[in-house]
Amino acid sequence: MFLDLLSDVEQRVYCTLAYAVMAADGEVTEKEEAFHDWALRDLVIEQLPEPAFDGDVLVPEGAFRLSVSRRALLVELALLAVADGEVTSEERLVLDAVAEQLEMAAGQMDRCLEYATRLSGVLGDGFVLLAEAG
Repeated sequence: MFLDLLSDVEQRVYCTLAYAVMAADGEVTEKEEAFHDWALRDLVIEQLPEPAFDGDVLVPEGAFRLSVSRRALLVELALLAVADGEVTSEERLVLDAVAEQLEMAAGQMDRCLEYATRLSGVLGDGFVLLAEAG
C-alpha cells in the first residue's frame, strides 16, 4: 500500500523485515502470505531478496531517513502482523525491535497496529469482492 514511498534499498529491507514478522511465531498463515503477495506487487525492485530470518532484526544504518518512509514501513509490517487476526507476542517483539531501531516515538507501533487492524478488515472485504468477480 505504501511501499512505493520507499527507495529500492528500503524495499529490499522491507522484504527481509516482512519475512521476519511472518516467521516470528513459527507459522506463516495463508492470510499473511496473501497480504505479503499483495504488497509485493507494489515493489519496483527487479529481484526479491531471498527470505531469511535468523532471529535477528536489523534495520541497516542510514535506511529510512525520511519520517514518512519510517512510518510507511511500520504500517506495512503491522498489516502483515494483523493479517491473520492475531498479533502474537513474537510478532510484536519483531515490530517493537524495528520501531526502536527507527527511533520512533513510544506508542507509534500501537497506532500503526490499530490502523492496520481497521484497514485489514476493509482490504479483506475487497479481496472477497475481487474473488467473486471472476
